[in-house]
Amino acid sequence: MKTKYLAMLVCTVLLALISLGAAGAAAEGGNLILTQEYDLVGERSLETQYYLMERDIRLIADDGTPKGMEKYRLRLMIEPGDRSLGEADRYTCRGFTMQKSDGPEVTIPALEGWSFDFERDSLDEAVFRTSNTLLQSL
Repeated sequence: MKTKYLAMLVCTVLLALISLGAAGAAAEGGNLILTQEYDLVGERSLETQYYLMERDIRLIADDGTPKGMEKYRLRLMIEPGDRSLGEADRYTCRGFTMQKSDGPEVTIPALEGWSFDFERDSLDEAVFRTSNTLLQSL
C-alpha cells in the first residue's frame, strides 16, 4: 500500500514539475513541442486516388447478447482539382454495398456514380440534402 502511495506521489510531483516548466517556457516565448503547428496531411497528390472504406457494425440486443454484424463498403474515387485555377476536388462513389450477418452483399445502385465537389473552404450542403432525399426513397 505504501509503495502505491509513494508511486502516485512521485508521478503527481513529476507531472506538476513538467507542467510548471512548460508553462514557464511558454511564458518566456520558448519553442515548445506542444505549441508548434504540424502538417499531418503531407504533400497533396495530383493523381486520381481510389479508396475502399469498410465499416463493421456489431448489432447487440437490449439484453447485451450479440445479434449479428452489418458490413458497409464504400468504393471512393477522388480526382484532385487544379488549385491554381480554383477547381475543387471531385469525390465520386464508385460503389456502395452492405451485408447483414452472413447474408449476401447488396449493392445500392442509386449511389453509384454520385459525386460532389469539395473545396477546403466551402461545401455545398444542398448536395447532401438532395442525397438524403435520395437515400430516404430507397
